[in-house]
Amino acid sequence: RLTAPIKQATLIGTNIDILQKIERVGADLSFGLQTGTCGKEGQEVPVTDGCPTIKISRMTVGGQS
Repeated sequence: RLTAPIKQATLIGTNIDILQKIERVGADLSFGLQTGTCGKEGQEVPVTDGCPTIKISRMTVGGQS
């Protein structure tokens, strides 16, 4: 059943399992406010995160209220 959107939850399953269950992708792509760096052997590149709203057909969600 559909409920309200959730935040700061843990998705339980494998990455490929969750990706295969994506049914819809929104047009509201936005990027996070936090940036960082990723690198190796003294080479660094700036990174950030971003994701549109997605609908996943079925998944197990864990966390604390």
